[in-house]
Amino acid sequence: MAPRERPSTTQPPLAYSVHETCHLLSLGRTTVFDLMNQGRLRRIKIGMRTLVTAESIKQLLEGEAP
Repeated sequence: MAPRERPSTTQPPLAYSVHETCHLLSLGRTTVFDLMNQGRLRRIKIGMRTLVTAESIKQLLEGEAP
């Protein structure tokens, strides 16, 4: 029996690591953490990992972040 294939639906990530966020925004870690502390980027903690929501990155780039 052949393995079942998944449909090829590529969905953008809902959140990015701090490292990925730095790369996406061309900013350093300190600046990204400052933006999170100011509430301009929304962080999600899962265990020891910190993720930044894709929506908050989009809002920051569009000038809609608080």
